[in-house]
Amino acid sequence: RIPEDSPYRPKCDQLLGKAYREMAASLNDEADDTMRKGYLNDATRHLQACLKSTKTSVPIRRQANLELGLVQRDVGQLTDAISTFSILRLSSPFEPEGLAAGLEELDALIKTKRTDEVLATLDQINNLLYDLKVFDTDQLPLTVIRERFVK
Repeated sequence: RIPEDSPYRPKCDQLLGKAYREMAASLNDEADDTMRKGYLNDATRHLQACLKSTKTSVPIRRQANLELGLVQRDVGQLTDAISTFSILRLSSPFEPEGLAAGLEELDALIKTKRTDEVLATLDQINNLLYDLKVFDTDQLPLTVIRERFVK
């Protein structure tokens, strides 16, 4: 266990949030609904702790915000997820997390049938994609970027 006052605690909370979200996503059975909700609550708790910490670096904060938006989406809080993704996309337009947030934002906007916002957001993202290599990271490889835009 990493102490609360450790400088490594924010990264630990970010990774725990991601792990809990992925564990929730791995559950298929309706009988696992209570467990899924518990995992998503744990994910939210860790991600919020990461974001509240004054020791959290900017890159970890971006990753935690992206994960928080994904958790919000997974629990059905699409309006909150759109807001989280939009803020991240606009505040980090040249970072991989900003692009990933934009793609997730597009999906959420489509699900909520906000067509005008879909088109405006897509246009903004498209204007930033002058060089995809800038966005190529382990978190968001170019193959995933291409798949998302083709979808």
